[in-house]
Amino acid sequence: MSQVIFEDPVKRITGKVEPQSNMSFRRNGEKVFTYTLQHPRTEKDFSEHEKKYRRSFGEASKEASRLCHDTRYAERWNDYQEHGYLSRHKYVLHLIVNGEIESA
Repeated sequence: MSQVIFEDPVKRITGKVEPQSNMSFRRNGEKVFTYTLQHPRTEKDFSEHEKKYRRSFGEASKEASRLCHDTRYAERWNDYQEHGYLSRHKYVLHLIVNGEIESA
């Protein structure tokens, strides 16, 4: 059996500085960045409602990607251009957000 040596297996890591704060960190190799979740225009910290909204929209986007790449379902939404969308993903995401498709 051959010998395997792991050298620095974790190249990137992210996390929160403190559990209750908005301050988070990201380590990429030797560089460490800290950042806060703030609204880009007002520079105020995100509220819990905004965090929940972004998290749910991200989950809906993942579900739309999964449905678009699944050949069993993708053919149903090939007429996305007829509905005014540039991609099948955006069309399916619109249907999920509006509740017209039940996410699995």
